[in-house]
Amino acid sequence: MSILSFFRKKRVLPAADPPEAFCVILTRREEPPDDDTLRKALPATFRLEDSSDRGSTRMWTLKVPFVERAAMAFVRQPVPNGEAEAAAETPLWPDGPAAAKHRSHVAVACKAAQGDAIDSALLLTAIVRSLLAAFDGTAVYWRAGAVTVPGQRFDFVAAFATREQLPLELWCGFHLFRVDDGHGGLRTIGMRQFGAMEIEVERSSWKPRELFDFARKVANYVLTSGAVIKDGDTIGKDAEQKIAVHRGRSKFADCEVYKILTP
Repeated sequence: MSILSFFRKKRVLPAADPPEAFCVILTRREEPPDDDTLRKALPATFRLEDSSDRGSTRMWTLKVPFVERAAMAFVRQPVPNGEAEAAAETPLWPDGPAAAKHRSHVAVACKAAQGDAIDSALLLTAIVRSLLAAFDGTAVYWRAGAVTVPGQRFDFVAAFATREQLPLELWCGFHLFRVDDGHGGLRTIGMRQFGAMEIEVERSSWKPRELFDFARKVANYVLTSGAVIKDGDTIGKDAEQKIAVHRGRSKFADCEVYKILTP
């Protein structure tokens, strides 16, 4: 089911004021595509509206179902301070650093008409996926999660995104690190954009992919269920596995986090 199909079929959302979601398409283009190219790239339910130039920046607004406002801007320079390249340095995407090389970038933002931060993020993901080819996007930098994902990977993961199975690796950084021989750790960046606590695993004997998959499932459960894990609660891959979770101060930031004690 596509993201927009999900929004069509879901129950009427309660009135709310969801925050705006924001990300950046990285491109090696020197100039933006013309308006006709963008119109052809967009789904039939999306409409390109106003376009204008502000100095060296080309700007557009979009009309999208379930969106209060959506806009994008082609900026003829790289993302400042090397942020996007730094966010591509992750074992999850070995080709990330190559994909992060860019000459220009497209800032894209949208705000859902109703719902919450997840609704805005899902809609933004659908918009960006439709624009990748038109802008020759090599990667997508999601600043709130400090993560840069290669364009092909973004397109693949976004195609299967639903409210039940969130594309969290596109929105949040799952940062793996080495502790010592035979042990690693993981920390998330970006759960706070959805009003949830970050997750940290300080020491684990699990392989990196196993650790990532488990942390992603925990994060998805927290965000889709609205659950608040209490200090000392246990979680697991099945009914037999019981892994303790504690609430404590992060080793990396000034905030409280879920500390998962894996084997």
